[in-house]
Amino acid sequence: MGVICYLSGWFGARALSIVVEQFEVTTAAQFVIELFSIGPMTFYGGACAAVVLGSVYIHRQGVDLKLALDCGILGGVFALGMGRIGCFLNGDDYGMPVLNQSEPPWWAVRFDVLRDGGLYRYPVRLEETVASWLIAGLGFFLLRHYYPQGNKGRGGRTAAWIALLSAAHRIFNESFRGDPRGTFFATQISTSSGISLLIISFLCWLLYRPMHSLILPAGWCSSALQTVLRQNAFLCL
Repeated sequence: MGVICYLSGWFGARALSIVVEQFEVTTAAQFVIELFSIGPMTFYGGACAAVVLGSVYIHRQGVDLKLALDCGILGGVFALGMGRIGCFLNGDDYGMPVLNQSEPPWWAVRFDVLRDGGLYRYPVRLEETVASWLIAGLGFFLLRHYYPQGNKGRGGRTAAWIALLSAAHRIFNESFRGDPRGTFFATQISTSSGISLLIISFLCWLLYRPMHSLILPAGWCSSALQTVLRQNAFLCL
């Protein structure tokens, strides 16, 4: 399971990054070469690939998918907070310059690696670390609240709330980023904000749609994935 999530996360992160950042890649052969090369990665590409492929694998193994998602996404958002510390230290992700450069606020940061004259910037990655850990703390509380009571009918809600809050926060965080990495189709919002909106919309629809009425268009995805979605649609909160 760990190997499947790791590999799908790696290649998913690389694939989305190639699509939204590396516009010089124009052929399938170039795409495959870049996919197996060391380069920039996009969190959402890896996260979505790991969740989808990991869910299919878990379902085929007969494991409780809702419980696995609750625990896995809880661990994932905590790990995201850890990873964002590395992004901050590396300087590859950074915020917009603050308005008052002469008297910057105490929390403003500078990155020597950018060679931008020492501009003070929003610490977006440190803020995301704090937010991710707070969301993980809430998720841990929900996990302890639901399962010790033996209420398996609420399985999956911890994962849903974590994903919803993380996606909503990502939209907020993106508004202060200073390293734009493409836009969502023909809009003016970032790729990550666009994906966040899709995740929020899908989860809201899934949370408030009865399990028995979940109808999926034929042929839009594999039969195994359709079975996973049908059998694990969340009931109303």
